[in-house]
Amino acid sequence: MTVHRVSLTVESVEAYFDTVLAEGFRWEPDQGPASGEPRSPAVVWSPLVLELMEVLEDVTLHPPARDLCREIGYHAGLESAAALDRARDPNLPKAETLLAMPPILAGTGFGTSELVYDDQRERLVWVFDLGTVIAMASRENRPHSEPTCAFFEGLCAGWAKGSLGLNLRISETDCIARGDRICRFQSWLLPG
Repeated sequence: MTVHRVSLTVESVEAYFDTVLAEGFRWEPDQGPASGEPRSPAVVWSPLVLELMEVLEDVTLHPPARDLCREIGYHAGLESAAALDRARDPNLPKAETLLAMPPILAGTGFGTSELVYDDQRERLVWVFDLGTVIAMASRENRPHSEPTCAFFEGLCAGWAKGSLGLNLRISETDCIARGDRICRFQSWLLPG
């Protein structure tokens, strides 16, 4: 059994981008902006995520909106992980693409988190020790009785599918918007 882990502090995010991401993934020149500079796949979808968060504040607990947030997150995670996987050095384990999710999110302003993946049990636990950006905004406005981070449930499920080919159900079991100490997400393997 191998347990894969990435745990970030604010200070380690920049170092991660400067070393690990640059060494582990190659960037195709035609993927960059007009200036020819390389860019992270996360940059492609992060403006869309920011727009989504602007409208989430009052609708995160409405079931159709939660489903839509989860779906948008799923496709963002799936497409980003697939792009990273194509750029991954083939000598690196596939789990490296999964472990790139927290640093990329931290680097694009979504906060630091820890991701632990147990490849024998095919389960993962993802923790934001300060909460997700959605939960932090929700907590500031009013307490909630339900978790608010459906987007991150979808994002994690999509990233797991795009990086490892796993069909996972991701559920937020702890959420700071409802008074929990952290935002925690846990996975369950889906049949098929």
